[in-house]
Amino acid sequence: MTGSIPPVFKNDLKDTFGQYTAEVRWPIILQNCIDDITKRLSNPAGDDENDDGHVLSVQDKQVGEQIKNDLQKLREQIKNKSHETKVPLFNKDEITKEQDLQVFNDYLNDYNNGKPESQKMTWKNGDWLFTEIYMYRRIHTFFMANESVAPYWCTFDIFNYLKQSTLKSSYFGVHELSKFYLQTIKPNLNKISESELEELYEEFITIALWGNATDLSLLTNATMDDIKAIQGSDSRKKNIEKILVNDSLKSWEYLKQKTASSASASGQKTKVDIVCDNSGFEVFSDLILALFLLDSNLVSTVEFHLKNLPYMVSDVMMKDVDLLLKDFESPVFFSQHSGNENTVDPVLYELSQCIKNHIKSGKIIFNSHRYWTSCADYWTLAPDSTDADGLEMYNYLAKTSSLVIFKGDLNYRKLTGDRQWPRTTSWKQSLGPLGQSKLPVLSLRTCKADVMVALPKGVDEKLCELWAKDNEHGSWWCTSGKWAVICFNA
Repeated sequence: MTGSIPPVFKNDLKDTFGQYTAEVRWPIILQNCIDDITKRLSNPAGDDENDDGHVLSVQDKQVGEQIKNDLQKLREQIKNKSHETKVPLFNKDEITKEQDLQVFNDYLNDYNNGKPESQKMTWKNGDWLFTEIYMYRRIHTFFMANESVAPYWCTFDIFNYLKQSTLKSSYFGVHELSKFYLQTIKPNLNKISESELEELYEEFITIALWGNATDLSLLTNATMDDIKAIQGSDSRKKNIEKILVNDSLKSWEYLKQKTASSASASGQKTKVDIVCDNSGFEVFSDLILALFLLDSNLVSTVEFHLKNLPYMVSDVMMKDVDLLLKDFESPVFFSQHSGNENTVDPVLYELSQCIKNHIKSGKIIFNSHRYWTSCADYWTLAPDSTDADGLEMYNYLAKTSSLVIFKGDLNYRKLTGDRQWPRTTSWKQSLGPLGQSKLPVLSLRTCKADVMVALPKGVDEKLCELWAKDNEHGSWWCTSGKWAVICFNA
């Protein structure tokens, strides 16, 4: 298999979405960070509705200005017309604060070893997946640099403004889905047949799939009408035909077998793990999926794997889940869109209580591990992995999980190694060591990057031709978020 493994996508690979991302999207994302920290510094009392109420001290302000300067310098390095700025190693102080940064240095050293200076990794020629993750980890070091002087910034989420404003704009989808679950689904779960349960499983998997359509790093200027169009139930039904690979039934059969096995084994439990992607509406749709799995007694536990730091603009942290439940119980958070000024939405309140009850009982649990923000792809998630964190996570999941659901585009890129696979490559082959490991993997991905596998013959050619009619690059159909895949391997 070694000889058939294609190279990874590069930032300078002509006419790819990765090249566009490195040259255009990253500077925009960094400018948004600069604008948001400027906004926070301009409100030292922290009394904006999206602030945390912390009053900035003189030291906080000084460190905040330094962080702003660091962000501006990083933006200029990446935006530099030649893109020839070398990707630097993390220093000793940075690694002392976050030991897993050593993995990034190891990657850079391996890449640069033996190469002339002109061929060492830069923002222009670097591996797309690595440099993108590196950028977010570099941003985080700015906030960690002065921990002893201004500890406030160590827990500051530079992406919080955007996360919260987008959740607020998601009221229509949040309310609709909550009402659908509470009034239509939950009261009838003990009355339905197995075939109806199967249909509901596929429905909630599909809902969780399209929840990823609200990826904030791509939809930074979305209006409420845009979000309504993405999240409405009619839109979900129309989008069924846009799922190019659909292994939801295979995952259903596997999970049903696991549930039956655990029922016959005394004390054995069935657990589904969800490796999360975005906050806001997407993690809400993941929570709805968890409620369905638990309330239907398909599984005993659902474990959510969250990010341990602000990451990829919209990725969900534990504080984002806490905020979401708090917002659902707030009389004012959604009032601008709900039309019920200063009144708690009873549907959202009830939904939050359902989630909280499962949390209290231990049926919904949350975990964050540094592995999920590592530069390592998921080929290191294997029983013989040389990556310590990957091996630790694999052993944990292999021991405790009945099914691991990976959400979103970044997780798909990591699962496939972000490699230039022919688009008809089998899903199992693209997973590398993980594909041979017997760990049951279900990927729910709306397509927003160049890498694509498991397509039937002729599908890529047809979609490339279709997309080229109105767009410059036909192959970019798989970066638009308009198509999706549900891929399963066990």
